[in-house]
Parts: sequence; structure tokens; C-alpha cells
Amino acid sequence: VLLESFCSWLLDSYDAEGQPICGALKNYIASHDVLYVRDVETQIQYGMSGDGQLIVNTGLYPIMEGVACVDYAYNTYPNLAHFYPNSAVVNPCKNVWNQRTISAAYGYRHLIEPKGDNMFEWNDSIVMDQIIDYFNATPAPCCVMGITVSGHMPFDLHPDNVAVPDTMPVLFQHYLQTAHFTDRQLGRLLSWADTASVMQNATIVITGDHRIFHAWINDEIREYGLRANLPFGVNRRSEERFSRNA
Repeated sequence: VLLESFCSWLLDSYDAEGQPICGALKNYIASHDVLYVRDVETQIQYGMSGDGQLIVNTGLYPIMEGVACVDYAYNTYPNLAHFYPNSAVVNPCKNVWNQRTISAAYGYRHLIEPKGDNMFEWNDSIVMDQIIDYFNATPAPCCVMGITVSGHMPFDLHPDNVAVPDTMPVLFQHYLQTAHFTDRQLGRLLSWADTASVMQNATIVITGDHRIFHAWINDEIREYGLRANLPFGVNRRSEERFSRNA
């Protein structure tokens, strides 16, 4: 599952009542035998491209200019999906990031996406439903990549009613609320996977697509990041130097 704009520090974030923003993921990590790698730095230039899917599927680094899913979409990319007789990408944003072409290039046999032309017709609840439905209807072995969308900027698509301090920038409040929504949907998927017979020999991989906040996004966000000691609370020059050296 490739999570839109999802950062590991969310797992250490709490609402105004002391409840974890991402309680489902946090509890799952604590109660299951999992490999959890935190604080992985983005490999996508400025976090503003569609190459997260490239990295996860192929292990290749993104290109320096443009995005691979557009500029090199018709390449054949070796990927685990090639080895499965049944495989699918669940894409909630129809016609975004050249998904029809790139899913096939990564070796997936099916593309599951909305029928209509509304870019945000699906939310993360529907994405999880589609993943579950595919596994329930498809003979094993099979492979599915689901891509979430609710956490897309400006984070006002599917917010949960989470108690957040009024002192937070509004954009950041919305980010935490949509992260909570995505976390709840992931929790539902993981609860199903714990008992579903089709998942008895399954491997589940959950990763963030890219970071979303940068030191220079706006003064309010930068100052809040500095006060809260968050990873994006650095000055622009330092972050640009890090990006060049990464």
C-alpha cells in the first residue's frame, strides 16, 4: 500500500486529547511481528513527483528531471508483480501519473480505478474495499498494490473529526485529520488480513509515497515545524544542501 504524503513522524503525533493520530498503525506495529523502518528520507526530488511508485516497484532512483512514469513509461521494469499469475494496481485517481501505461510496465495485469472522470471520486475507504474485494475474488497467488489519495494536498478531501489545537496552522490541522482517516482505513484492512484465509501466507508492505511539507512551504508551516521540532522545521538553505547531497 503506497500512502500519499505519509511521513513516519505521524506515528509519534497525538491529538489535543492525547490520542495517537495514527493509532491503528501504531497498535499494529506494537502487537505484531513486523519490520518497521522509520525516518526514511525521501528519494524523490523535493517530494513533488510521481516516482514513489518507481522506487517501491523497482528499487530504481527517480530521474533528476521530469518523472519516470511519463518520460520512460514504456520501458519494461523488472518487478515482483511479473512473477504472479494475478496482479492489480488499485488506482483511485483515474488518468493520473500515466497509470494505465505504467502499471503494465511494472508487470501488473489489471488496473482497478474509478469509472467516472472525477479525479477524487474514490477515498481511502474505497481503496481498501477494492484491495479486499480483489483478494477475495482472485485465486492465490496474487499481488496487489493499492495507492491512497485522501492525504492529497490540500488535505480537505476526507478529514476525520480529530481534536487538534487551534494554535496549529489550518493546513497542518487538515493534514493530521486526513492522516487519521487513512490510518483508520488501513486498520480495517489489517484487521481483515489478520483473519482472512486468503492472507495466511501473505506479506504486507506499507510505505509512504513522499513527504509533503518543506521548510519553505510557507512561513506559518516553517515556524510551526521549528517549534514542534518536526523534520521539515529546517531552514531552506540546509534542506536544499541536503537534497543535493542525498
